[in-house]
Amino acid sequence: MNEIEPKRQWLFAEQLDAKNRNLTVRALSLIMLRTHDLDRSRRFYEAIGLRFFLSRYGNGPSYIHGPVPPDAPVILNLKTDGIPPPNTCLEIQEVKRDQPIAPQQIGFFVGSVDAAADAAIEAGGVLLTPAADWPYGRRAAVADPDGHRVELSEHPSGRLTGDYPK
Repeated sequence: MNEIEPKRQWLFAEQLDAKNRNLTVRALSLIMLRTHDLDRSRRFYEAIGLRFFLSRYGNGPSYIHGPVPPDAPVILNLKTDGIPPPNTCLEIQEVKRDQPIAPQQIGFFVGSVDAAADAAIEAGGVLLTPAADWPYGRRAAVADPDGHRVELSEHPSGRLTGDYPK
């Protein structure tokens, strides 16, 4: 049993696929955030190490997307023979100023929590939780310019999110 989370339990529902088609999610492919200022958002996320391409849905809204980076490990990766592991794409879509944006939460494993948090703040982010050492790694949380919570973690083990010291 894990010392960090001794009471952790997995909950499973009854089988949902009555036709028994063996449905399996192979990987997380897309995360979408919305912003009122695409360039401001791009600067924030590129400050912590991501890279993007500018795109547009036909005549629709502009957005940026990119791999989170291509060499990053994919957590939900059930490798299939002959198929390279997929990358998770982070897409940030620009919406009109009068359209509300529901705050989201996203997390990244980074080389240095302290350096990433400093870079995020310099790029317009707000420190939510200062960097601290936990039994499962060093962590910090910042808000991006649109208020999305961005959790930064150095050690890729343990929980992706959690309670932080005050």
